[in-house]
Amino acid sequence: MSFSRCFKLLTTLLAVLIGLSFAASGKKIASGKFRYSVGEVFLHRNGETLAVKTTEQPNLKKAKNVREGDDIETLIESEVIVALPDGSSFNVQENTIVSITKLSFEDGENHFATEVKKGNLSFDVQKQAGKSTFKFKTGTATAAIRGTSGTIGQSPNKKKVFALKEGILDINFNGQNYTITEGQTAIGNDKEMRIININGSGDPSFMNDLLKVIDEVEDLDSLIKIIEDKDQLYTSVIDSLKNSIKCTYHIPDTTLENKIPIEATCPAGVKVGILDDRVMSDGTPIHLTFEVSSGSFGMKKIPITCQSDSVSFQCAQLSAYYTAREIKATDTDEHTTLKITTPSPFYVCNSSSVTVEGSFDPSVPDAKLFVKIGNYQSEDLVPRSANGQFSHTVTITDNNGLWNEDKITVEYTSDKHKETATLALNVDKTCKAVNLLVPQVRFNGYDSLTCKAQVSILNQQNDFVFYTTSVDNAPKNSIYINDGESSLGIDLTPGIHTYEFTVEDQAANKHKITKELGCYPNINGASIILDKGPEERLRVPPPPRGFQNTFHRTMSFRIDKLPQSSPIYIQQVKIQQEGKPQIILRGTDLQTNRIDQDIELMRSKTKTHIDITVILKNGTTLQATKTYEVR
Repeated sequence: MSFSRCFKLLTTLLAVLIGLSFAASGKKIASGKFRYSVGEVFLHRNGETLAVKTTEQPNLKKAKNVREGDDIETLIESEVIVALPDGSSFNVQENTIVSITKLSFEDGENHFATEVKKGNLSFDVQKQAGKSTFKFKTGTATAAIRGTSGTIGQSPNKKKVFALKEGILDINFNGQNYTITEGQTAIGNDKEMRIININGSGDPSFMNDLLKVIDEVEDLDSLIKIIEDKDQLYTSVIDSLKNSIKCTYHIPDTTLENKIPIEATCPAGVKVGILDDRVMSDGTPIHLTFEVSSGSFGMKKIPITCQSDSVSFQCAQLSAYYTAREIKATDTDEHTTLKITTPSPFYVCNSSSVTVEGSFDPSVPDAKLFVKIGNYQSEDLVPRSANGQFSHTVTITDNNGLWNEDKITVEYTSDKHKETATLALNVDKTCKAVNLLVPQVRFNGYDSLTCKAQVSILNQQNDFVFYTTSVDNAPKNSIYINDGESSLGIDLTPGIHTYEFTVEDQAANKHKITKELGCYPNINGASIILDKGPEERLRVPPPPRGFQNTFHRTMSFRIDKLPQSSPIYIQQVKIQQEGKPQIILRGTDLQTNRIDQDIELMRSKTKTHIDITVILKNGTTLQATKTYEVR
């Protein structure tokens, strides 16, 4: 298998997650380091162009780092990875321009911001503390992230894509706030933003494929269908790769050093490593090191990349807690009561994240601490909680089903005792950050004869939605639906009209579909009315010598009793005259319910019969005969 465009950028997402060494704790660091680059990559600083990597412009000065105010540019088939002091990193994909608008790391308070002017980048941000901020901007959309990996991009036609592999991303798009979580992708045009769940969310190669087609389709429903089809193919490819290579890993849960040791054992012939530093496995253990800035304490995510036959993919995501104090267990049974310091009740609205903080006695031997809500349980937090202080963030949305819970429970247990503490929740379902699932209205079909349409309302479990049918932009009826999927029968208005079916939830998440539908009920008394009656006598003088024995008359009739005298109820009109080709008029060509048809008659024929058949769209057939008697 070749290192094709389908798989090439898989490597770069996995590589982007790595950070390497920087200056010591306490010192302000205002630069990032280039850790990997390929192709043509340039840095624009104060009007000067520097080379990160190039073969086409070898005379350019070499860029050694990236600073606030710099622009990074990659050309076709090019990319670059930038590592930040705390172990966070971002990968500028091919044919992309990004501006670094903020870059400052000092005493654990980190501030980073960048604007994607063209193309896309992938990112991996370590969990941030205090007042730290990480922001990415694309045009009118801004995303704030905290402990997240994914991709952000902008198409040539300014469509926005935000895709998360893990974590939480808060988006402000055209003045409205959205929140997406693990496995979700947000797509926005100049009018609206839609959120979907896909397996390939956050993968840079998947993003590149998406940006190639996103401008070809204006309708978001059609675009989402294309994305979902591509996602199925992506899933099958990645699953096949992961199933073919099995590795084992050993890494300490907690470390006092900024260099975290990793032992990986993979099948012979597989390259394994972090970033671009990969080692060919011979089947024996391989020793790797993940390094962060000294003093940048906290949980560190460590992605492991495997490569086989030039195809790279993430084969593991490891983690370790970097701390300044060794945690020791003692034999005493005395302990400090478990406490939650987060204010209770906690109001969940503008952000779906709830950070539970508190304290416990770290001296209890073999103790474990878990945060629980609904069917969610965290990993054991004791190894990651220095000095008996714990902090854990839970996302509460309709998407993960936790928005119906009214409390979070912290459980601290050992062989000899068990303690629990609770944090009361007040979850506001009218807030967009919590209410992520957009209700969907699906058109199931209609019958033009019975004048009935059927729609279904989806994605409103445990939600309260408002449904409206509009006809030609005028609201016709509205109902409230509380919880569960619903099927609705809609009465259609006679004739052809434009229907808009709209559903909106408590958080003003809205979905609508538009259909042009026809309703053709049975019409009582419909008939063909012939001008001058069914028989008409004509006195026509003989033609001059040498002229033809034929003449023309206009046969006029109307289809009576049609609603509003509208021809839209007419499917077809057939006019048959003996010895002449049949005349067929389509209903769509008629402007009124009145028809004037030119008829050729013969002076030598005493009587001429003309049969008229009108077929209505409801299946009714009307018939009449016109007789001309020539004298």
